Amino acid sequence: MKDKRTKNKIPDEELSKRLLVHEYGHTIQSLIFGPLYLIVMGIPSTLWGFLPYFQNKRNNGVSYFSFFTEKLANYLGEKVTKEKSMENAII
Repeated sequence: MKDKRTKNKIPDEELSKRLLVHEYGHTIQSLIFGPLYLIVMGIPSTLWGFLPYFQNKRNNGVSYFSFFTEKLANYLGEKVTKEKSMENAII
């Protein structure tokens, strides 16, 4: 069985473009939430990124981009740029 991390590998150049769209989505989140951005998006995203419990989930094939803060960044980035974002990429 093929490893979930390489099954649908996105080429590096495409990955870079999609990551820019995703990060632009975070910029839009910041504009929407203003001073609440760090509380509503930043803290949950940091916990999702660094807590060992969630790291273990991602090591078992759960996409980093499946978390609500990251999904919203993908959605907003795609909506504004009309380009494809990270979807549920496993990186």
